[in-house]
Amino acid sequence: MVALKIILIGTLGLMGYQDIKGRSVYALLFPVLGLSSGYLFYSSTTLEVFMINVMVNCLIVTVLLLVVMIYSRVKLKLLWTKTMGAGDVLLFYVLGLSFSSMAFMAILTGAMGFALICHLLVDKNGETVPLAGYMSLFVMLTYTLFWTGVINNMYSF
Repeated sequence: MVALKIILIGTLGLMGYQDIKGRSVYALLFPVLGLSSGYLFYSSTTLEVFMINVMVNCLIVTVLLLVVMIYSRVKLKLLWTKTMGAGDVLLFYVLGLSFSSMAFMAILTGAMGFALICHLLVDKNGETVPLAGYMSLFVMLTYTLFWTGVINNMYSF
């Protein structure tokens, strides 16, 4: 289990570094992240609870993406692919495999706020936001706080 946690933290760190530096992430990192984080969630709960949470989380992500698509098309007059990258979308779904629904919504909200603050502090003039990178760093911090006992439970609140 320790090796899996090291792989998970390393994958999140690499994903954060790549997206912040080059605005792209190796596609192989998403299945590695999904399998490792999904297995950690699955091993801490029952199959039924895992499946229900994953379905609810994927529904939340789908609704969120539909809102972004409609907003970017109607208000911004852009294709949604110009407002959000494929890595961001993949990370949203991968994170949906990783947490209970309540924790997922809290982590997603916290990660978005963290990304906004980081981008405003670090890159005020940048046209694009490395959302997957900032979110990866936030999730890496969240896992670290959980494993060190600062956060009590990530899988069932």
